[in-house]
Amino acid sequence: MILLGLFLVFCLYALKILQKNNDDTRRQITQLRKDIELILEKIRENN
Repeated sequence: MILLGLFLVFCLYALKILQKNNDDTRRQITQLRKDIELILEKIRENN
């Protein structure tokens, strides 16, 4: 019973770490998209 409890706590902790990484990745992707849009605008202005 104690081992099962420890296992569940470990799983919840691992899921929390994965969720945090997922949020960071989503933020980086959003920033990349904004940067690419800015670069495309500058290319259009130069042409």
